[in-house]
Amino acid sequence: MPTTANGTVYTVYTATIAGLGRVRWIVADNARTRSNLPTILYAHGANGGLGSFSGGAGSAILRDWLMDNGWVLIEGEGGPYDSTGSSFNWWGAPISRQAYRAYFLHVAQLLSIGIVVAMGASMGGLVTKWLATRSDIASRFVGYFGLAAVGTLFHGNYDTVPTDSPNNINQRSGRYFAPSILNAYGVTNYEELEVAAASSAPELWEPSVWANKRILEVYADNDIACLLYTSP
Repeated sequence: MPTTANGTVYTVYTATIAGLGRVRWIVADNARTRSNLPTILYAHGANGGLGSFSGGAGSAILRDWLMDNGWVLIEGEGGPYDSTGSSFNWWGAPISRQAYRAYFLHVAQLLSIGIVVAMGASMGGLVTKWLATRSDIASRFVGYFGLAAVGTLFHGNYDTVPTDSPNNINQRSGRYFAPSILNAYGVTNYEELEVAAASSAPELWEPSVWANKRILEVYADNDIACLLYTSP
């Protein structure tokens, strides 16, 4: 059994959701039968996968804190395997929405879930932002925590690819991450993406969807990818 630095024993559970990939959740053994367990629903970034948070060395301190304090952590693959057979690059597309929603509901049938915080890393920011504000389970979420999370799809200082590479970081995410983002939405060009992904782009939502939600966005000040994700 895995154990935190403070000695809290927790268990890692895994299940397969038909057509939507695998879900993993962890909870301290001494908390599993409690009521109203505070919970984090985590979505990984591009090229992440099952266990990105629960098994990652970089998340050890926060993971231990969650287990020591009686939280549940839910994460998953984010959808079925893509055409490469190895990665999960869904960019907040409907399939990832269905997957993470299903992961949460699966665990909610097994544990007594209380308050829920959505946590998105990088690409996972798109789906968790949507789940916390616009999904049919949005009322379950009290807040959102972004880790270098994607915040826009269509905002940026450049609509076409600049010839000078330093300015590529100011390109619109919807263009910068082609063709993978186009494949995720089943389209072939940026103009089609603007239609297919309109409901996935947080910059197009009414600010009121965030009413009464606590929000924390964390970025590194020297991370050029973050500059791309948040270009006004």
